[in-house]
Amino acid sequence: MSRFFPFFFLLLSASLHAQQSTFDTDNENWGASGDPLSTIAVWQASGGMPGGHIRVTDAATGGTWYFEAPPKFRGNKCDAYDRYLRWDQYTSDTTNAQPFGGRPDVMIEGAGLTLVFDNAQNPQLTWTHYDILLREDAGWRLNDITGPVPTQAEFRAALAGITALRIRGEYRSQADIGGLDNVVLESNFRFDLDGDDSSLV
Repeated sequence: MSRFFPFFFLLLSASLHAQQSTFDTDNENWGASGDPLSTIAVWQASGGMPGGHIRVTDAATGGTWYFEAPPKFRGNKCDAYDRYLRWDQYTSDTTNAQPFGGRPDVMIEGAGLTLVFDNAQNPQLTWTHYDILLREDAGWRLNDITGPVPTQAEFRAALAGITALRIRGEYRSQADIGGLDNVVLESNFRFDLDGDDSSLV
């Protein structure tokens, strides 16, 4: 038993993605910021990829709204370096969509830094999948999409103390609705001290 338990524990932790949201039963505490009708993401029991998903409605009063990740995506995620942030997303209307290269599509704040990423393609009317490599030379910038490329030390520092993770949901100046599903931040934990998926041993 003493030999089996450590092996089982290591095997379990190596396969566990601690930071993921599949929205199968609720909104998993996701919110919205910028210009949403509500700062709480609405859970939809069906229509996802598959199963449930969340969606946010644009207030259309100015600004750009973002999906806001809950606490389990924050904190020390240093082991996510050179891994991926993945998700599925859709928008309700692509008419008069803002051109590529507008505002950041992903924002990671940490250690007093803001890492931003500009996707090559906007979300479509059907589910659009994204895989974003978490490494400084993968297209990330500091502060805005025309900012400097972060150093490896800066990138690692931000991941080691994430205070906010945002995924852009608005892509036009008129009202729209955005959906989100299957968010995964590839970060494995050996042991979660307080049950909130935010601590490493």
